[in-house]
Amino acid sequence: LLQGRLDNIVWRMGLAVTIPAARQLVVHRHVEVNGRRVDRPSFHVKPGDEISIRERSRNKPFIASVLEQTAAMPRPAWIEFDPAKLTGKLVTAPERSDLPFELNEQAIVEFYSQKL
Repeated sequence: LLQGRLDNIVWRMGLAVTIPAARQLVVHRHVEVNGRRVDRPSFHVKPGDEISIRERSRNKPFIASVLEQTAAMPRPAWIEFDPAKLTGKLVTAPERSDLPFELNEQAIVEFYSQKL
């Protein structure tokens, strides 16, 4: 579920250098999902949703700078991205095997159970 958050998808597409930078991009209303502006980083992106940079934001210098920095960054197979149009699509929901790191679900459950 965490891999399906809008801020994470924006970062994985290469539209931001870090996840906090992706959060800021979303909060500052530079990102659209299916043609509608979304300003919540926690927005859950569904397979088939198209993510893009708003038309008014495409000419901003920081967007071009980030694209240069992330050009060589590997993108997951479950995301399509067109750098010329600044649009991407979540092709399929990421599976656990698609994650590039080890995950200890029990540790996550224990952490959040202490917060209740």
